[in-house]
Amino acid sequence: MRLTRITVRTVADDRAALVVDAIWAAARPEDRLEHVSVQAGSDTVVIGIFTRGEGPGTAEAAVCRLMERVCAMSAIVRFWSADDVRDVPLAQEN
Repeated sequence: MRLTRITVRTVADDRAALVVDAIWAAARPEDRLEHVSVQAGSDTVVIGIFTRGEGPGTAEAAVCRLMERVCAMSAIVRFWSADDVRDVPLAQEN
C-alpha cells in the first residue's frame, strides 16, 4: 500500500469534505484506489490517497493522473493547484 499526500493552498471550507466523493467518482480500477482522507486547515487542504501495489514514483504519477481527472470532472476542485505532491513512507508490515 502506498500513501500519496497532496497539499493544496486554498480557502478551506465545508466543500473540502466533498473532495473525497469527487475522487471516488473519478477513480478507475487501474488507479488501485483504496482509501481517501481530507484534512482542511485555515488556508490549506491536505489530501491523503492510499493506493495498492505501486512503487513510490509510480504511485505518485498515478495519483497525479487521477487528480487531473478529478479537476476536469468536478467544479469543487477545478481551480485548485497543488503546492506539494509526495509519497509518504509507510511502515513495513512483518
